[in-house]
Formats: sequence, structure tokens, C-alpha cells
Amino acid sequence: MDKKQENGHTMHKAVKKLCEDNATVLTPYPGIAAITHDLTSGIALADTLAQAQNLDSKGFTALKADARLALTGLSIEAIGALTAWANTAGKPDIVAQIEYTEPALNKQRDTEIANTAAGIKKLVDASAAALADYGFTAAKISDFAGAIASYNALVVAPRDAINRRKALAYQGPYDYAGLVAPQRPVRTTPLAAGMAPPVTNLRGALLSDVLLPAPGLLG
Repeated sequence: MDKKQENGHTMHKAVKKLCEDNATVLTPYPGIAAITHDLTSGIALADTLAQAQNLDSKGFTALKADARLALTGLSIEAIGALTAWANTAGKPDIVAQIEYTEPALNKQRDTEIANTAAGIKKLVDASAAALADYGFTAAKISDFAGAIASYNALVVAPRDAINRRKALAYQGPYDYAGLVAPQRPVRTTPLAAGMAPPVTNLRGALLSDVLLPAPGLLG
């Protein structure tokens, strides 16, 4: 988590503790119990995503390095087969599209080499039958597709985790604990009338006599 997210997460935990410490006072309001449950679930999910984001990067880096090595090797094999076939078939336009060397591929960034490999794969698919005679068989094509998919998964997965964590939010119009996943809010309708105190968000609740009752009620 970044500093802003950590501050927000700390505030959410403080609200959760406030509700737990004053459970007796809040008992007459079933709606508060429901949204406190949602808040607890949201905090747990945020913690899980933060842990996933902060896993030891050494193992992940090694996996990505191995995947990139496999992807680069198969890309070079595909380029060799395509170049040989294209020169024989008189297709200089194809040769011009795949003028990559292994050192050049090694210098490309993560997403760049993924796009390069996808472009090479597209040319391979268009000439698959002819390439078998040049050593790039159907099995090699399958391996190439798998290498592209594996590498893309390793590059994209951590970014997805970060984006999903950032998508955690609270739906103020209804309560302070509507956990929002990408395009899929957990709570999409307001609580039924009479099920919760007349507040529209957490700040309003904190200022009301529900979460801040008259002196003496909290013991």
C-alpha cells in the first residue's frame, strides 16, 4: 500500500473497532450490524491483496526471467524459420517485419517484447503449414503460444492485484462499507427503510447520536 492507502485503511480499522466496542449501543440498528460486517470483509480483503502485492519479489523475478528466456528463444526460432521461408518464397515484406536479433529482444521492455512476440506469432500462424518444412512445427507453434501466455500472465498479474486493491472503496450514498470490486459493487441498493439510522455516510453517522450517543451511554 502507498501512504494514502495506509491512512485510509487505518481509518477503516478504527471505525470497525468503534462499532465493535459499542456493539451494545448499536444493537437496535440491524442495518449498522450489516454494514459493519461488510466493512470487516472489506478490511480482510484489502489485507490479503496488500500481502499478495508485498510478496518476496525474488521468486517472482526469477519466474519472469525464466519465462522471458523461453519466450525470447522461441521468438528467435520463429524468426529464423520465417526468414528462411520468406526468402525462398520471395516475400521481403515479411522479412522486413521480423528483423530482430536476440540482443535486440533482450533490450526490450516487458510489454514491448510481449507485443513483439505476439506480432511474430501472428505471422507464424498465417504461414504455419509452410514453416513445418523449416523446423517450426505445429508443436513449436503450440509451445510459442504457451510461452507468450505464460509471460503475459507474469507481467500482468501484479498490476491487476494493485488495480484491484485500489478499487476498494466505500459507497457513501448508502453506507460506509460497500466494498467495490472492479465493476461489481457488493452493495448496490440502500438498506431498507427503518433498518439503519437516518445517515447517508460514515461522517454523518459519526456526527449523529447513534455512534456518538449522549454522555453516559457508553459506560
